[in-house]
Amino acid sequence: MSEKQIKAIRGFNDLLSPMARRWSQAEQILQEILENWRYQEIRLPIMEKTELFCRGIGENTDIVGKEMYTFADKSDESVTLRPEGTAGVVRAYVENKLYNELAPQRVWYRGPMFRYERPQKGRYRQFHQLGVEVFGETEATIDAETIALGYTMLVELGIAAGVTIEINNIGCPQCRPGYRQALVAFLNARRKHLCENCVERIEKNPLRVLDCKNPECQAQVASAPTIDEHRCESCAAHYGALQIYLDAYGVPYQRNPFMVRGLDYYVGTAFEFTTSLLGSQNAIGGGGRYDGLVEDLGGPATAAVGFAFGMERVMLLVEHFDSLQADLSLDFYIGYTENTFTLQGLQALRALRALGKTCELDTRQRSVKNIFKRGDRLGARHVVLIGGDEAAGNFFTVKELATGEQRQVPLAELAKLP
Repeated sequence: MSEKQIKAIRGFNDLLSPMARRWSQAEQILQEILENWRYQEIRLPIMEKTELFCRGIGENTDIVGKEMYTFADKSDESVTLRPEGTAGVVRAYVENKLYNELAPQRVWYRGPMFRYERPQKGRYRQFHQLGVEVFGETEATIDAETIALGYTMLVELGIAAGVTIEINNIGCPQCRPGYRQALVAFLNARRKHLCENCVERIEKNPLRVLDCKNPECQAQVASAPTIDEHRCESCAAHYGALQIYLDAYGVPYQRNPFMVRGLDYYVGTAFEFTTSLLGSQNAIGGGGRYDGLVEDLGGPATAAVGFAFGMERVMLLVEHFDSLQADLSLDFYIGYTENTFTLQGLQALRALRALGKTCELDTRQRSVKNIFKRGDRLGARHVVLIGGDEAAGNFFTVKELATGEQRQVPLAELAKLP
């Protein structure tokens, strides 16, 4: 191997065909669903001011503390490659005064995100998310809508059978402090049995201890106090309504009092889409309410809820179930035996493509035998041959490879072939 060869950065991956084709199919399916549900696309910059994520996500989160791609630009301003989508959507919502529009505002986004983590299956340093956000609605009906939307996406992708939907209500600023106090006391009594990361989280972000994947930590928190014992009347009512509405949508779900979200802005409803089919990286998506984030980032007090899917993990499930087929079929392979027949080849190519046929024109001059042989190797339905007789007679020889049937066809008749 040449020393001059340059490889991709670790954790930044190429997406090649046919998998790239499957991604396109999946994205098209999801976009059609979002449009049917009346969600409007928003396209965000990949890079934002670092302050946005520090204020929005939280200084004490792993993302801000350990994982962000942050650097000073040429004007010495600290900027960051976006590690998630919600903070950027909220910034755009506030900056463009979308709160003056008719509520609720339903938006969706997609694109690459960046986190400096140890690369592993389904978890990369450049990864892709597709997410939705709804602004201006406090009722549990909209929480149920977002979860039902996610479930519908999984069904249409053919992977819902491999996914469990877990829901929780993690409390509000009124009831969470009491739960936090009880949880911190419980965790402090077990500090010596927790991993180093969880010990750090006890004071900074104790709810994150409940989400640790370390088996010993999981065993310790199995008997921890739950938010179920501390919810205020309002949060309990909202949580109960959410379940009624999910039942009405026909969405299967499981209550999980230990399910939390890793970002500081979440409050009230929280949910995750999980799977047991991808090893330790079991979450393929999640979200919840973040009613205070718009105000924290300079806008008016605005209720909000949303979620995002990690597309790499979604596509691993698509691959597992083989639920989308990468359609790379070739309707017509066109070959000619001499360079002087190039114009006839281009004529055929143009006519067929104008009718939506998939075509490939071989610009190398091959023998008749090799033209048919190559068309067969490419999996073409038809081979179009242009040789001396065809050029002189102003027709094409067309062979249907499945049946072996061969006929002479004028240009006007090409498009009528099945």
